[in-house]
Amino acid sequence: MKLLNNFVVAGGLLLALGGSVTAQAATFNFATDTYTKTGTVYKWTGDDGITTVETTAWTVHGTTPTDKNVTLGIYDTGLGVTNNKDGWRNDDSADHWHTIDNSNGIDYIKLDFSEAVKIEQIVLTIWRTDGDMTLGYGGYSAGNLHIDTDKGYLQEWTIDLTSDEDKTIDEILDSQWRIFAQTSCGTGGDPDCTNDGFKLKSVTVSAVPIPAAAWLFGSALLGVVGIGYRRREIEV
Repeated sequence: MKLLNNFVVAGGLLLALGGSVTAQAATFNFATDTYTKTGTVYKWTGDDGITTVETTAWTVHGTTPTDKNVTLGIYDTGLGVTNNKDGWRNDDSADHWHTIDNSNGIDYIKLDFSEAVKIEQIVLTIWRTDGDMTLGYGGYSAGNLHIDTDKGYLQEWTIDLTSDEDKTIDEILDSQWRIFAQTSCGTGGDPDCTNDGFKLKSVTVSAVPIPAAAWLFGSALLGVVGIGYRRREIEV
């Protein structure tokens, strides 16, 4: 019985340690942060110094997503996408072809994080008269949440997913996210049915990691309990 009580106490301490962990936030500023590049994959480290994300450019023609003949551009206003139907004008001119847009296929950026995270905030730089966005998570889909903006050309738009009650997607914890130009028109999608274009300037995420110190302390505690039980067996 005493042994059982010891394990109960040890388990309770572990739960208490785990329950005391708070969400860890990390911001990725794609306009100013440094990155490493492997092929078409750009890897960034958040300002927490721990969480990383790999970004790739994709586009959808019809219903098929592809990363072929698609280029991820990095600019002082954020990340943009150029696909082969845009004419490969991957520069910073005002033709909008270097943006995440839906005028020649639906462009999007895939974000592969090093761990499951919640998206807390997204900052876009609008490059058209409209910049409606679709946010998706998990395996590829046409998007899970449509977000409309009234911001105009070259304005920054901050989307706070923690303060808007109707954006329940902030409860989702996933390691893979996608930021599209608006993917649908009319009911449930883009209300104005115009072409949208923007660059992705930054993303803030949160995760709930279990600190190594907690696991080490818990393991040591259980070890002490086990040693006590072994000694008792020897004495008996």
